[in-house]
Amino acid sequence: LSMLATMETIILDLDETLASSISVYPNPNTGSFTLQGLQAGDQVSIMDATGRLIDRFEAASNTLNKSVEAKGLLILSFQRADQITHQKILVQ
Repeated sequence: LSMLATMETIILDLDETLASSISVYPNPNTGSFTLQGLQAGDQVSIMDATGRLIDRFEAASNTLNKSVEAKGLLILSFQRADQITHQKILVQ
């Protein structure tokens, strides 16, 4: 049982590492924002608050400027290998 607790901690640490390496700014914004801390090959999905997919793409560089027409709360999902993290942004 203690081995399972240790494994869970390791997995959570990986997700926290990915989450802390990626920043999205400005937040809130007017539809244009910057993603920084990406690695080539990272999968990025942008969804609205209902889970409808707005955009999906693969990062090609560390920094990416992105524009969306959707308004409201958006959820950005980042996947790097077997790590996944989410960030929320507000588009006014």
